[in-house]
Amino acid sequence: MKRIVFLCLFSLCLSAFAYAEFKDIVTDPWVRAASLTRQTYVEKGDVYELIQYDRDILGRIYNGDLRLNEEGSKRLLTLMHQVVIDNPRPDEKSLVKAIDILAQKLDDKSYCANFLLELVSTNKIPNYRVMVKVMDTFAVILTNETSGKIFMALSMMYGKLDAFLFDPYAPGADMVLRSFMEFIAQYCDLVTNKKTLNDDYRGKICEFADKLDLGKKVEGNKMSQYAYLKNWERTGQAFYFYKLKEEYDLGDDDQRKATKESKGM
Repeated sequence: MKRIVFLCLFSLCLSAFAYAEFKDIVTDPWVRAASLTRQTYVEKGDVYELIQYDRDILGRIYNGDLRLNEEGSKRLLTLMHQVVIDNPRPDEKSLVKAIDILAQKLDDKSYCANFLLELVSTNKIPNYRVMVKVMDTFAVILTNETSGKIFMALSMMYGKLDAFLFDPYAPGADMVLRSFMEFIAQYCDLVTNKKTLNDDYRGKICEFADKLDLGKKVEGNKMSQYAYLKNWERTGQAFYFYKLKEEYDLGDDDQRKATKESKGM
């Protein structure tokens, strides 16, 4: 029995060592070689082989150790562009993985913001699941440097968003609207509490909040059609204090007092 346990532990150690040993070191030459190899699959014309290659290479990049300089990061963005933007029918799994790579693996979030803007402008959002991924990523990469591209993309997406706002019980609407509200809450938090984001899009945030009835009191038994969404009330509170603090320039002590009063304390 002890021998079996020892052999099992030894096998696990070998597996861990093999993973560490063969983990891809993603450098500029590595990305360049991956792009050239992908081109051979494109020229071969087998769609299914190309999809499998894209999934494999993106998985290796995501799980790899990225050591890219500025040129390497640009080359990586070009590869993501080839896999998704230039692809007439991008594979959904590859699309989502490309977004995750740019959002999570690169320090400069402008690469991801540029990619998402082009993704939206070329109408490469096939379904609500990808739309949720895009909205979630907007909240993650929101900074002063990326906000312009993000709000430009949101303007382009508004037709799709408006359909879910009009019918919040449509398939996928709850997921899309929750992600949309998480973005609004993140904006309010970065401006009001963390104070790391310039309030350059106040008009848009107020417009979005008004559409979703955020921060509005429920009158009698008349409930907002969005109240069933689990983060509706929490996002409404974040928006209320964002608007209150910016309009009246409340200090932190005043804000805490206002919070207690709003909760009836």
